[in-house]
Amino acid sequence: MLLLTLLGFVVLTSGNVLRNHKFGDILIGSNDFATPCSTNISNTWVNIFLMIDVSTSMGTANLRQLALSLSSEFTQLSIATNSCQPHTNQIAVITYSDTANIVANLTQIQSHQDLANTLLSLKISNSSSAFGIAKALNLSVEVWNDFDFNDFCPTDRVNVFVFVGASVNNVDVTFVENLPFIVNHQSVITINANPKDAVLTQVFNYISSPSFNLSMADKNVYKDFTWALTQANCDCSSFEQLTAFNTTANKWQKYADCFQLYSFTGYHDPANSICFEMGRSTDATITSTVKENFVRQMVKDWSNEIPIWFIGLHRNAQKKWVWTDYDGSEVPVGFSSLFSQFQFS
Repeated sequence: MLLLTLLGFVVLTSGNVLRNHKFGDILIGSNDFATPCSTNISNTWVNIFLMIDVSTSMGTANLRQLALSLSSEFTQLSIATNSCQPHTNQIAVITYSDTANIVANLTQIQSHQDLANTLLSLKISNSSSAFGIAKALNLSVEVWNDFDFNDFCPTDRVNVFVFVGASVNNVDVTFVENLPFIVNHQSVITINANPKDAVLTQVFNYISSPSFNLSMADKNVYKDFTWALTQANCDCSSFEQLTAFNTTANKWQKYADCFQLYSFTGYHDPANSICFEMGRSTDATITSTVKENFVRQMVKDWSNEIPIWFIGLHRNAQKKWVWTDYDGSEVPVGFSSLFSQFQFS
């Protein structure tokens, strides 16, 4: 019997996180907790806006150590010599104290040596104020807009805003209030050069993306920085991205599983569990409690309007219950406790 009703589909896609992988790489399947984001820093494809505090609170020694360390870490990234190059990164450098200045825009740094020369040329100002941090953010947006309007080739780079600070002296509270609207859900990484400053620590913890609040007092700060860049690179754009707290690493972690809800009114044949597939997408494969809870939360607000939701569990030609992975291969049911309340026949 065919039923005419408003139906919903929960779709799982990897299409928007292909920047995690070089062309030709095989995506890791989802037959487990979740599909991990790539941690290969050489695959990143982002615009990085480095906003560096050069007030007297930073100090010459800290600034030089920062320049040397970042120059070294960034050798792992591919720097774009042409804005159209995929899996390359563009880096802008902006300094701030009582005001802010653009040191390099997104196209001026075209090699690791360019970056090292730029960072090592930075000087401490004569001011103890960090008031210019808000202007630094606005200049980052201006740099992006100038580049975006003059770029005539498609690019999939996402923006990553990095604040390296030693104080928040004289910083206007409106900076904290306005930042979410300015960055518009894009990643914010903070590197605290003075963790003993409780106010700075509080502000940086607040404005950073989850688990992207780093401290120069931590011996793993630059390792964590490159991890944060790979996480920022793993982006679902307009889709809902699976994020969960990693109790082992003690940090929030994004996964390369992007979910989207679709609905339509029409006939649905109950014999066909897989309703449609599009590029790098499949009906939702739910192989862990984390995915289950995530999907349940997504459909919760729509339960009154759309009473029936379809996911990807279906019977194959051998009458076995399976999921479909991104590449079209079959995935065993696996997470059986999720479906213990149902009787399959």
